[in-house]
Amino acid sequence: MQKSFVIIAIGLLALVAANEQDETAREKFQRAAQNVMNNNRAAGRVRAAPAVADADLQAATQKMYELDLQGNASPPKNRQINTRSTNGKLFLDAAGTLAKVQDKPTYKAFIALLDNYEPALGTAEAVNPQEVAEQNAFLDEILKTPVLQKAFDYLKSKGKVTTPASFKALLSKIWFTIYRRRGQPDTSGFEHAFVGEIEGPEATSAVTGFHNWIRLAQQEAAGKSQYIKYSGYGNPVADLVGMKFKWLGREKIKSTIAIGESPEMSIAINTICFLMAPNAECKVKLGGDVVSIQTYAWDNRYPAEQYVASAYYN
Repeated sequence: MQKSFVIIAIGLLALVAANEQDETAREKFQRAAQNVMNNNRAAGRVRAAPAVADADLQAATQKMYELDLQGNASPPKNRQINTRSTNGKLFLDAAGTLAKVQDKPTYKAFIALLDNYEPALGTAEAVNPQEVAEQNAFLDEILKTPVLQKAFDYLKSKGKVTTPASFKALLSKIWFTIYRRRGQPDTSGFEHAFVGEIEGPEATSAVTGFHNWIRLAQQEAAGKSQYIKYSGYGNPVADLVGMKFKWLGREKIKSTIAIGESPEMSIAINTICFLMAPNAECKVKLGGDVVSIQTYAWDNRYPAEQYVASAYYN
């Protein structure tokens, strides 16, 4: 309690000092305080809001799941895994698994984005025109799919979007806006959730984010990730696998990943949960089973917007 009081007192003194100096100093303090809250929330150190279980949302996500199975989801025979593996490999053939999907338009556009980011938090991201073009190409491809069309219809019925153009602009903003997580403009929702990040430059820094099977297969095929063990959560209907692994020599303690899910499904289902149940456990339905997705929002003051801080199967 005494330590908390001291921290609060220091914060109040800093705010008083900022008021006495100028508005810019005050804004810097407020931004720093907001970043602390955002980081704590995204890291799970702040209690999430109560779970959201909505019948319309579950019906929409179940339909999206069915459309994905009929469309671009990778069937089990094409991406065989062994959760009991002791050789550092989750996939029986990671390179072969990728070869079966990498030429499909949405997968090809997704994979093109994966080398656009610096893994270490605190290292500024520099987005060039080619990378912006790749982001737009990816959004254009996924927006053609029945999965995203269903997501659009659902979100429009809830007043979250109005036109396909507004939907694309919203997806671009919440997933691809670069914001500051460790002082520098060093992260985005897409990078965190699907590409993966490292907490810092130290060899002991942990992996954060990294919740995508395509990225995992790519990194395993390149010898950059090593599967360690199954970590106690799975859903055979939705092919959700909880696991511990290493990436670039650092540990990811636990990540629950939907094996076989298409890129459009990954974006669609996490977007719906982020918009309908931010900072909460979102109950979706996949293959008739109810499963949870946890999202966290990164609140930005100037401009006053929210971006994806984290989104994953929980």
